[in-house]
Amino acid sequence: MPRLRRPAVLVPLAAVAVLAVAVPTAVATTGGSLSLRGLRDGAVLGATGVQDAAVSVVPDGVDAAGVRATLDGKPVALTDQGGRKVIRLAGLKDGAHELRVTAPKTFLGTASESRTFTVDTTPPALTVKVPTKPVKIKDQVDVSGTVEKGAKVTAEGGQLKLSGTSFTVHYAVPPAGAKVIATDAAGNTAEQDVTVPTAYPSDIRAVHVTGAAWAYAPLRNPILALIKQHRINAVELDIKDEDGIINYSSKIPLARAAKSTFAYYELPKVTNYLHSLGVRVIGRVVAFNDPKLAAYAEAHHKSSWFIQNPDGTKYLYGYNKHGFTNFANPDVRAYNQDIAVEAIKGGFDDVVYDYIRRPDGNLSGMRFPGLKGDPEDSIASFLKEAQAKIRPLGGSLGAAAFAQASTRFHSTAQNIPKMAKYLDLVIPMDYPSHWNPGEYGVPDMYADPYAIIKRSLVDWLKDVKGTSCVVVPWLQDENYKGIYTADKVRAQIKGARDNGIQGWLMWSAGASYTAAAYSPDAKPVR
Repeated sequence: MPRLRRPAVLVPLAAVAVLAVAVPTAVATTGGSLSLRGLRDGAVLGATGVQDAAVSVVPDGVDAAGVRATLDGKPVALTDQGGRKVIRLAGLKDGAHELRVTAPKTFLGTASESRTFTVDTTPPALTVKVPTKPVKIKDQVDVSGTVEKGAKVTAEGGQLKLSGTSFTVHYAVPPAGAKVIATDAAGNTAEQDVTVPTAYPSDIRAVHVTGAAWAYAPLRNPILALIKQHRINAVELDIKDEDGIINYSSKIPLARAAKSTFAYYELPKVTNYLHSLGVRVIGRVVAFNDPKLAAYAEAHHKSSWFIQNPDGTKYLYGYNKHGFTNFANPDVRAYNQDIAVEAIKGGFDDVVYDYIRRPDGNLSGMRFPGLKGDPEDSIASFLKEAQAKIRPLGGSLGAAAFAQASTRFHSTAQNIPKMAKYLDLVIPMDYPSHWNPGEYGVPDMYADPYAIIKRSLVDWLKDVKGTSCVVVPWLQDENYKGIYTADKVRAQIKGARDNGIQGWLMWSAGASYTAAAYSPDAKPVR
């Protein structure tokens, strides 16, 4: 049976034309658009925000080559970055701004997108009132201040209370370099370092003793007798000595790795015992003259840890020609600061850095890897870091220096005025035997120890003026370049006191002291 064909359907030509363009017309009517990323409308950009701001232009259905931008009505450049168009906002002045971006659509019309924003690079107003009257090292301290309305405040190491635009910060101990920071809505910050001056005991009377001497009863017992007779009120005990040996069993990993410990005494047993006798315990840390650490560094290919000759070899120092560690190296600095922290936690009242300097000698023959700026500034910044670490623990910080450093800053990188800013006490090693004949107009130091002490300390008092740092001279009670009788020791003490300096520290390499030189009226100074 033959198949029947369907009748043909007649379609008007006009209708055919409409169908032919239906699909492409649907695409074209979606138009095109631009989006801006990296900047929200109404944003407030602070100093960092505007400097780092990069607005990305994302075209969609527009002619990317025709993208144009204006900032406050003026053309602004677009840069290609990884296939994107980017607009930088760095350098804009404070105030309101408008960013507008346009581009031709693929077919008809123009796509446009804009952002309005504000630039505010002015730091928030911040005022902190720091007490100027010195307080005791373990006193609690309250600091007050004001801040711009709406700004947030944080206080490092203290408890903050904010009420409106006023605030108070409570510190458990006097702060040293603690930061108070205000942050406004734009992210701008203002900060102030807070250091409250401390009052170190002015009538300190101390003798120095090595760990080995303390462990030896025939040397320890006479020192205990000086305490019981009230001839001294403090003992300076070596923490780390000239051999680089920590005189107790340290738990610092680097000390153990370098095999730098020998337990002459136990912590806190020795500090508890001395405190029970009513005396202050001062710890001496020989800082950068450290043969142990220098040898460890050389063995482990850490050449930046020690001072070098111009050719990069190890600089040799001292009678036994050992290495002198590099005060500019972060690891060396951290090691000596960690020792101070451990000592304060172990009961020492103070830490005094000795050999906190470069080697004496021609500076042109030394290299300090990593040094930025002058050696004097590096030494001072080390003390600033150490102070910030031990002050929160209730510890005082001191430094010993050549007596000649008061007028010869560059000879050993010991700039006393710079160092004094971060010290509670500074100890000039004012031994008569270490002065040359004729200095300060004194022809014979041994014959007239009073004169050299009296005259030389004048410059030290000038160097610490304007700080809360106390001068405690290190005087000589040993027979070096002469016999130092009780009279000669007393003459040195009088030379200091006639300058208004009541305190002193005595040096004897053999830890043998002249009891008759010290009056039996020392008062407790803890």
